[in-house]
Amino acid sequence: MNREPPNIRVVTEDGIPVEDQESVSTFRPLPAEAIAAIATGINPIRAIRVHRNMTMAQLAYMVGVDPSVISLLERGYRLPSREELIEIARALSVDIDDIRP
Repeated sequence: MNREPPNIRVVTEDGIPVEDQESVSTFRPLPAEAIAAIATGINPIRAIRVHRNMTMAQLAYMVGVDPSVISLLERGYRLPSREELIEIARALSVDIDDIRP
């Protein structure tokens, strides 16, 4: 039996984790402004969404949730499910780790 050690993360040539390969298409690097905002304590989803000039309603539509869900996630009143993380990362064109709370 060929088993990989549990701490090894298998990625594609593009650096996308194999389990997320179909979920997130292309990543765009985080801009310095978004990184600075995140460093000051602003929620990563909000910082990246604002930098991308996207409204909560637009992001919610792309993710397939109500805008109130995006609001709750950005304010830290609700944790995203794995599926929501994948869809938000896809909509914002970032790696899941960039938006994970």
